[in-house]
Amino acid sequence: MNPLSAWQDLAAKSPAICHTLWTPHAGLLEAISGDDESIAELIDAFKTDTETRILRICAALEIADVARLRSEAHSMNGSARQIGAEALAEVCRQLELASALTPLSHLSGQVLRIQELFGEVACAMTAYQAFQS
Repeated sequence: MNPLSAWQDLAAKSPAICHTLWTPHAGLLEAISGDDESIAELIDAFKTDTETRILRICAALEIADVARLRSEAHSMNGSARQIGAEALAEVCRQLELASALTPLSHLSGQVLRIQELFGEVACAMTAYQAFQS
């Protein structure tokens, strides 16, 4: 059994660890030549950047700064797609689009969903890193 399959089996049998499975997509692995240290650096940068952007989205929502909310959601969408966090990227895209049409007071549910999805993908990334060590 290859290491990726073993990790996927472990993650599938351990739903209490993480609710989401994450592995770097093929394009990302190819771009960094499968270098575990580079993957770890990308994961850390993604987590730090996303945490900051979530805080900015919450602040923008609180002060009704539509432009800031849209910009942060757009940036998170792009970085989540690049690293392979597709569900998170999609909710960010939906928030970006909805911010133009929906009163900001009605977007808090989407922001909460972004926070949940980020927590899930961050957990899965941590599990991936632990398995690779």
